Amino acid sequence: MKSSTTNTYTGILSEYNYQNWTIENSLVFLKQAKQSDQIWIGDNLAWNHVDIPQDYDTYIFGYFGEFVNTDFLKDINRRFADKKLILLSSMDCSNFELSNFKKFYIEHLHHYTKFYPRIAYRPLVTRSHQHSIMVGRLAVHKIIALAQLKLLHPDLLYSYQKLPSTEISESDFFSRYKTIHNIDLSATLQGEIQQLFDNAPVSIDSNINDKSVTHGWESDLPTYTDSHFHWSVESIYLTLQNFPRSYLTEKSIKPLTTGTPFAVLGQKDSHLRLFRMGFQPYFDWSELDVRDDSFRLLDIINSIDALDLNQLQSIADFNYNWFYNNFFNHVEQKINAETKQAVLDYINL
Repeated sequence: MKSSTTNTYTGILSEYNYQNWTIENSLVFLKQAKQSDQIWIGDNLAWNHVDIPQDYDTYIFGYFGEFVNTDFLKDINRRFADKKLILLSSMDCSNFELSNFKKFYIEHLHHYTKFYPRIAYRPLVTRSHQHSIMVGRLAVHKIIALAQLKLLHPDLLYSYQKLPSTEISESDFFSRYKTIHNIDLSATLQGEIQQLFDNAPVSIDSNINDKSVTHGWESDLPTYTDSHFHWSVESIYLTLQNFPRSYLTEKSIKPLTTGTPFAVLGQKDSHLRLFRMGFQPYFDWSELDVRDDSFRLLDIINSIDALDLNQLQSIADFNYNWFYNNFFNHVEQKINAETKQAVLDYINL
Protein backbone atom coordinates (compact mmCIF):
# COMPACT_ATOMS: atom_id res chain seq x y z
CA MET A 1 0.00 0.00 0.00
CA LYS A 2 1.38 3.38 -0.99
CA SER A 3 0.40 6.47 0.99
CA SER A 4 -0.80 9.34 -1.21
CA THR A 5 0.45 11.93 1.27
CA THR A 6 3.85 10.56 2.31
CA ASN A 7 4.93 8.59 -0.78
CA THR A 8 5.65 5.66 1.51
CA TYR A 9 5.05 2.07 0.52
CA THR A 10 4.07 -0.48 3.16
CA GLY A 11 3.28 -4.03 2.27
CA ILE A 12 4.53 -7.22 0.69
CA LEU A 13 7.97 -6.98 -0.93
CA SER A 14 6.96 -9.03 -3.98
CA GLU A 15 4.52 -6.25 -4.99
CA TYR A 16 6.92 -3.36 -4.35
CA ASN A 17 7.63 -1.39 -7.56
CA TYR A 18 10.78 0.43 -6.33
CA GLN A 19 9.43 3.76 -7.61
CA ASN A 20 9.74 5.93 -4.49
CA TRP A 21 11.45 9.07 -5.81
CA THR A 22 12.45 10.19 -2.30
CA ILE A 23 14.96 7.34 -1.98
CA GLU A 24 15.80 6.81 -5.67
CA ASN A 25 17.20 3.31 -6.19
CA SER A 26 18.48 2.73 -2.66
CA LEU A 27 16.41 -0.45 -2.28
CA VAL A 28 16.58 -1.93 -5.79
CA PHE A 29 19.04 -4.53 -4.49
CA LEU A 30 16.14 -6.12 -2.59
CA LYS A 31 14.92 -7.57 -5.89
CA GLN A 32 17.51 -10.28 -5.19
CA ALA A 33 15.81 -11.29 -1.93
CA LYS A 34 14.42 -14.79 -1.88
CA GLN A 35 10.84 -15.58 -0.86
CA SER A 36 9.80 -11.95 -1.28
CA ASP A 37 6.19 -12.98 -0.71
CA GLN A 38 7.14 -13.66 2.91
CA ILE A 39 8.71 -10.23 3.47
CA TRP A 40 6.94 -7.06 4.62
CA ILE A 41 8.55 -3.70 3.86
CA GLY A 42 8.01 -0.08 4.79
CA ASP A 43 10.36 1.67 2.37
CA ASN A 44 10.68 5.14 3.96
CA LEU A 45 8.67 5.42 7.14
CA ALA A 46 9.87 8.68 8.77
CA TRP A 47 7.30 9.48 11.48
CA ASN A 48 4.66 7.16 10.12
CA HIS A 49 2.75 4.98 12.57
CA VAL A 50 1.56 2.03 10.54
CA ASP A 51 -0.29 -1.12 11.39
CA ILE A 52 2.04 -4.07 10.96
CA PRO A 53 0.48 -7.41 10.00
CA GLN A 54 1.60 -10.47 11.95
CA ASP A 55 1.81 -13.05 9.18
CA TYR A 56 5.24 -12.44 7.60
CA ASP A 57 8.60 -14.05 8.33
CA THR A 58 10.77 -10.98 7.71
CA TYR A 59 10.13 -7.27 8.24
CA ILE A 60 12.17 -4.46 6.68
CA PHE A 61 11.89 -0.93 8.06
CA GLY A 62 13.43 1.80 5.93
CA TYR A 63 14.29 5.27 7.23
CA PHE A 64 15.93 7.55 4.67
CA GLY A 65 15.05 10.99 5.98
CA GLU A 66 16.00 13.20 8.89
CA PHE A 67 14.11 11.23 11.54
CA VAL A 68 13.91 7.73 12.95
CA ASN A 69 10.84 6.86 14.99
CA THR A 70 12.57 5.14 17.90
CA ASP A 71 9.41 4.66 19.99
CA PHE A 72 7.75 2.87 17.10
CA LEU A 73 10.78 0.66 16.52
CA LYS A 74 11.08 -0.21 20.20
CA ASP A 75 7.47 -1.34 20.15
CA ILE A 76 8.16 -3.48 17.06
CA ASN A 77 11.28 -4.87 18.72
CA ARG A 78 9.14 -6.02 21.64
CA ARG A 79 6.05 -7.30 19.80
CA PHE A 80 7.82 -9.03 16.90
CA ALA A 81 10.72 -10.56 18.81
CA ASP A 82 10.24 -13.93 17.11
CA LYS A 83 10.50 -12.44 13.60
CA LYS A 84 13.45 -11.46 11.44
CA LEU A 85 13.63 -7.67 11.83
CA ILE A 86 15.78 -5.45 9.62
CA LEU A 87 16.42 -1.71 9.93
CA LEU A 88 17.79 0.04 6.82
CA SER A 89 18.65 3.67 7.44
CA SER A 90 20.55 6.64 6.05
CA MET A 91 21.30 7.53 9.66
CA ASP A 92 23.70 5.30 11.54
CA CYS A 93 21.47 3.56 14.09
CA SER A 94 24.05 1.02 15.25
CA ASN A 95 23.88 2.30 18.84
CA PHE A 96 20.10 1.95 19.11
CA GLU A 97 18.96 -0.52 21.76
CA LEU A 98 16.95 -2.74 19.44
CA SER A 99 18.12 -6.20 20.42
CA ASN A 100 15.98 -8.10 17.93
CA PHE A 101 16.88 -5.95 14.91
CA LYS A 102 19.72 -6.29 12.44
CA LYS A 103 20.70 -2.67 11.71
CA PHE A 104 22.32 -1.57 8.45
CA TYR A 105 23.53 1.88 7.45
CA ILE A 106 23.15 2.80 3.78
CA GLU A 107 24.94 5.90 2.49
CA HIS A 108 22.55 8.14 0.60
CA LEU A 109 24.27 11.47 -0.10
CA HIS A 110 25.33 10.36 -3.58
CA HIS A 111 21.70 10.49 -4.71
CA TYR A 112 21.92 14.28 -4.63
CA THR A 113 23.79 14.06 -7.93
CA LYS A 114 20.37 13.53 -9.53
CA PHE A 115 18.77 16.48 -7.73
CA TYR A 116 21.38 19.02 -8.85
CA PRO A 117 22.03 19.05 -12.61
CA ARG A 118 25.51 20.09 -13.68
CA ILE A 119 25.81 23.83 -14.33
CA ALA A 120 28.80 26.01 -15.17
CA TYR A 121 30.24 27.83 -12.18
CA ARG A 122 32.12 31.11 -11.89
CA PRO A 123 35.86 31.10 -11.11
CA LEU A 124 36.56 32.26 -7.57
CA VAL A 125 38.52 35.33 -8.68
CA THR A 126 35.37 36.72 -10.33
CA ARG A 127 33.22 36.48 -7.21
CA SER A 128 32.27 39.49 -5.11
CA HIS A 129 32.32 38.23 -1.52
CA GLN A 130 34.91 36.39 0.51
CA HIS A 131 32.54 34.56 2.86
CA SER A 132 28.90 33.47 2.86
CA ILE A 133 26.46 31.61 5.08
CA MET A 134 22.80 30.58 4.81
CA VAL A 135 20.86 30.01 8.00
CA GLY A 136 17.27 28.78 8.13
CA ARG A 137 15.87 28.43 11.62
CA LEU A 138 17.70 30.19 14.43
CA ALA A 139 19.02 27.17 16.27
CA VAL A 140 21.72 27.76 18.89
CA HIS A 141 24.72 26.72 16.78
CA LYS A 142 23.45 28.63 13.75
CA ILE A 143 23.06 31.96 15.47
CA ILE A 144 26.48 31.54 17.10
CA ALA A 145 28.07 30.86 13.71
CA LEU A 146 26.32 33.81 12.07
CA ALA A 147 27.31 36.21 14.83
CA GLN A 148 30.95 35.13 14.89
CA LEU A 149 31.27 35.28 11.11
CA LYS A 150 29.79 38.77 11.05
CA LEU A 151 32.42 39.80 13.57
CA LEU A 152 35.29 38.37 11.55
CA HIS A 153 34.10 39.16 8.03
CA PRO A 154 32.23 42.46 7.59
CA ASP A 155 31.45 41.67 3.93
CA LEU A 156 29.74 38.40 4.90
CA LEU A 157 27.00 37.44 2.46
CA TYR A 158 24.26 35.97 4.61
CA SER A 159 20.60 35.21 5.09
CA TYR A 160 18.65 33.95 8.04
CA GLN A 161 15.07 33.51 9.10
CA LYS A 162 13.49 33.99 12.49
CA LEU A 163 10.42 31.87 12.98
CA PRO A 164 7.77 32.47 15.67
CA SER A 165 8.43 29.38 17.76
CA THR A 166 9.63 28.30 21.17
CA GLU A 167 12.68 26.66 19.64
CA ILE A 168 14.89 29.44 20.94
CA SER A 169 14.24 32.06 23.61
CA GLU A 170 16.20 35.31 23.62
CA SER A 171 15.77 35.70 27.37
CA ASP A 172 17.54 32.47 28.27
CA PHE A 173 19.75 32.04 25.23
CA PHE A 174 23.04 32.81 26.95
CA SER A 175 22.31 30.64 29.99
CA ARG A 176 21.23 27.81 27.72
CA TYR A 177 24.43 28.09 25.75
CA LYS A 178 26.49 27.92 28.92
CA THR A 179 24.51 24.91 30.10
CA ILE A 180 24.86 23.07 26.81
CA HIS A 181 28.46 23.95 26.05
CA ASN A 182 29.82 24.64 29.54
CA ILE A 183 31.45 27.89 28.41
CA ASP A 184 30.52 31.55 28.56
CA LEU A 185 30.29 33.62 25.42
CA SER A 186 32.58 36.60 25.21
CA ALA A 187 31.01 39.96 25.94
CA THR A 188 31.61 41.07 22.36
CA LEU A 189 29.94 38.02 20.91
CA GLN A 190 27.02 38.36 23.32
CA GLY A 191 26.44 41.87 22.08
CA GLU A 192 26.47 40.77 18.46
CA ILE A 193 24.02 37.96 19.14
CA GLN A 194 21.71 40.20 21.13
CA GLN A 195 21.74 42.71 18.28
CA LEU A 196 20.75 39.98 15.86
CA PHE A 197 17.90 38.95 18.14
CA ASP A 198 16.74 42.56 18.50
CA ASN A 199 16.77 43.23 14.78
CA ALA A 200 15.51 39.91 13.42
CA PRO A 201 12.04 40.18 11.86
CA VAL A 202 9.58 37.30 11.69
CA SER A 203 10.54 36.66 8.08
CA ILE A 204 13.74 36.78 6.14
CA ASP A 205 16.55 39.11 7.13
CA SER A 206 19.17 39.00 4.46
CA ASN A 207 21.60 41.00 2.43
CA ILE A 208 20.76 38.78 -0.51
CA ASN A 209 18.15 40.10 -2.91
CA ASP A 210 16.63 36.78 -3.84
CA LYS A 211 13.04 35.74 -3.13
CA SER A 212 13.86 32.04 -3.05
CA VAL A 213 16.27 32.05 -0.13
CA THR A 214 13.65 30.67 2.26
CA HIS A 215 13.39 27.41 0.31
CA GLY A 216 16.78 26.08 1.30
CA TRP A 217 17.20 23.52 -1.49
CA GLU A 218 18.30 25.87 -4.28
CA SER A 219 21.97 26.12 -5.13
CA ASP A 220 21.78 28.86 -7.75
CA LEU A 221 21.95 31.57 -5.09
CA PRO A 222 24.59 34.22 -4.37
CA THR A 223 25.55 32.50 -1.11
CA TYR A 224 26.94 29.66 -3.23
CA THR A 225 27.74 31.30 -6.57
CA ASP A 226 29.19 34.67 -5.50
CA SER A 227 31.53 33.90 -2.60
CA HIS A 228 35.04 32.52 -2.21
CA PHE A 229 34.19 30.44 0.84
CA HIS A 230 30.86 29.13 2.14
CA TRP A 231 30.06 28.09 5.71
CA SER A 232 27.71 25.13 5.66
CA VAL A 233 25.77 25.18 8.93
CA GLU A 234 24.27 21.72 9.25
CA SER A 235 20.89 20.86 10.77
CA ILE A 236 22.42 19.02 13.73
CA TYR A 237 25.50 20.14 15.65
CA LEU A 238 25.50 18.51 19.08
CA THR A 239 26.86 14.99 19.49
CA LEU A 240 24.10 12.37 19.68
CA GLN A 241 25.16 9.08 21.22
CA ASN A 242 22.50 7.13 19.33
CA PHE A 243 23.85 8.40 15.99
CA PRO A 244 27.63 7.79 15.87
CA ARG A 245 28.00 8.91 12.24
CA SER A 246 28.06 12.64 11.44
CA TYR A 247 24.79 13.96 10.04
CA LEU A 248 25.05 15.69 6.66
CA THR A 249 22.33 17.02 4.37
CA GLU A 250 21.97 19.01 1.15
CA LYS A 251 23.53 21.93 3.04
CA SER A 252 26.94 20.30 2.59
CA ILE A 253 26.20 19.18 -0.96
CA LYS A 254 25.22 22.47 -2.59
CA PRO A 255 28.71 24.04 -2.41
CA LEU A 256 30.05 21.01 -4.29
CA THR A 257 27.61 21.68 -7.14
CA THR A 258 28.67 25.32 -7.53
CA GLY A 259 32.45 24.92 -7.29
CA THR A 260 32.49 26.73 -3.94
CA PRO A 261 35.03 25.99 -1.19
CA PHE A 262 33.35 25.38 2.17
CA ALA A 263 33.62 24.18 5.73
CA VAL A 264 30.98 22.19 7.60
CA LEU A 265 29.76 23.50 10.94
CA GLY A 266 28.15 20.30 12.11
CA GLN A 267 28.72 17.19 14.17
CA LYS A 268 32.08 15.62 14.91
CA ASP A 269 33.81 13.98 11.93
CA SER A 270 31.69 15.80 9.35
CA HIS A 271 34.74 16.53 7.19
CA LEU A 272 36.02 13.00 7.70
CA ARG A 273 32.79 11.62 6.25
CA LEU A 274 33.18 13.81 3.14
CA PHE A 275 36.83 12.78 2.83
CA ARG A 276 35.92 9.09 2.94
CA MET A 277 33.51 9.69 0.09
CA GLY A 278 36.35 10.98 -2.06
CA PHE A 279 36.26 14.76 -1.62
CA GLN A 280 39.40 16.79 -1.00
CA PRO A 281 39.51 19.10 2.04
CA TYR A 282 39.78 22.89 1.81
CA PHE A 283 41.63 23.21 5.11
CA ASP A 284 43.32 21.05 7.71
CA TRP A 285 40.34 19.69 9.61
CA SER A 286 41.99 16.61 11.12
CA GLU A 287 42.32 17.99 14.67
CA LEU A 288 39.36 20.38 14.56
CA ASP A 289 36.86 17.76 13.40
CA VAL A 290 37.07 15.75 16.62
CA ARG A 291 36.99 18.57 19.16
CA ASP A 292 34.31 18.72 21.82
CA ASP A 293 30.98 20.33 20.97
CA SER A 294 31.83 23.20 23.30
CA PHE A 295 34.69 24.40 21.12
CA ARG A 296 34.51 22.83 17.66
CA LEU A 297 32.25 25.37 15.97
CA LEU A 298 34.21 28.50 16.90
CA ASP A 299 37.56 26.74 16.50
CA ILE A 300 36.75 25.83 12.90
CA ILE A 301 35.55 29.36 12.13
CA ASN A 302 38.59 30.96 13.72
CA SER A 303 41.03 28.60 11.99
CA ILE A 304 40.43 29.92 8.50
CA ASP A 305 42.07 33.27 7.88
CA ALA A 306 43.54 34.27 4.52
CA LEU A 307 42.15 32.54 1.44
CA ASP A 308 44.54 31.31 -1.27
CA LEU A 309 42.19 31.47 -4.24
CA ASN A 310 44.47 29.56 -6.60
CA GLN A 311 44.75 26.63 -4.21
CA LEU A 312 41.06 26.72 -3.36
CA GLN A 313 40.13 26.84 -7.04
CA SER A 314 42.11 23.69 -7.76
CA ILE A 315 40.40 21.80 -4.96
CA ALA A 316 36.96 23.16 -5.92
CA ASP A 317 37.48 21.98 -9.51
CA PHE A 318 38.43 18.50 -8.33
CA ASN A 319 35.45 18.22 -5.97
CA TYR A 320 33.02 19.49 -8.60
CA ASN A 321 34.23 16.92 -11.13
CA TRP A 322 34.30 14.16 -8.51
CA PHE A 323 30.72 14.95 -7.52
CA TYR A 324 29.36 14.67 -11.07
CA ASN A 325 31.69 12.05 -12.54
CA ASN A 326 32.69 9.69 -9.74
CA PHE A 327 30.71 10.24 -6.56
CA PHE A 328 27.71 8.03 -7.27
CA ASN A 329 29.65 5.00 -8.47
CA HIS A 330 32.23 5.39 -5.70
CA VAL A 331 29.58 5.20 -2.99
CA GLU A 332 27.69 2.34 -4.60
CA GLN A 333 30.77 0.23 -5.32
CA LYS A 334 33.10 1.10 -2.44
CA ILE A 335 30.72 1.90 0.43
CA ASN A 336 27.23 0.49 -0.07
CA ALA A 337 27.92 -2.71 -2.00
CA GLU A 338 29.24 -4.65 1.00
CA THR A 339 26.35 -3.51 3.20
CA LYS A 340 23.71 -4.44 0.65
CA GLN A 341 25.23 -7.89 0.22
CA ALA A 342 25.19 -8.36 3.99
CA VAL A 343 21.47 -7.47 4.03
CA LEU A 344 20.73 -10.05 1.31
CA ASP A 345 22.82 -12.68 3.07
CA TYR A 346 20.82 -12.15 6.26
CA ILE A 347 17.45 -12.20 4.46
CA ASN A 348 18.33 -15.31 2.48
CA LEU A 349 19.63 -17.35 5.42
